Amino acid sequence: MKAGRALVIAPRLPEFDRESGLLRVSDVIDMLLRRDWDVAFGCLWTPTDRERYVHQLEQRGVETHAPLERLDSIRTPNGFDLAILVSFYVAERFLPELRQTSPATRVIVDSVDLHFLRKMRDKLRLGAGLAPGQLELRQARGLIREVNAYAAADAVLTVSEKEAALINDLCGRQDLALPL
Repeated sequence: MKAGRALVIAPRLPEFDRESGLLRVSDVIDMLLRRDWDVAFGCLWTPTDRERYVHQLEQRGVETHAPLERLDSIRTPNGFDLAILVSFYVAERFLPELRQTSPATRVIVDSVDLHFLRKMRDKLRLGAGLAPGQLELRQARGLIREVNAYAAADAVLTVSEKEAALINDLCGRQDLALPL
């Protein structure tokens, strides 16, 4: 008997041999499969080497949608026990539809990194004798979008305890974000 049904959605196919973040997605899928989960996978973007990576997923028994445009293209989209959405913009795109289609699904957002924090640091960083930059409305909007996506999830994975504490503080929940 299967442990449950899981959905993993990432920006791209788990091209494990190209980027560490994509290897991480592949590792998450492998972990679920080893624990006897039935796994479906979707990605936002049309892959460049679609056949190779889709074939590898399908060989492992993963229902694959590359790209995934709507949840209703997945077999039984309301039957997921768990959804792992990789990055805030994937959550921003699919979490509302997932909540409507499958309200009992537990949703985890893998932050990968806190995009708003990285962008703000880049903008404010002192460089080569120049004065630090100033934040613009664009960075504030990015912060709002990202934090809203995290707050709508059941859990958020971060890469550090510091990032988990920041998300927990911003969202007013001490148990939302967990460091990997």
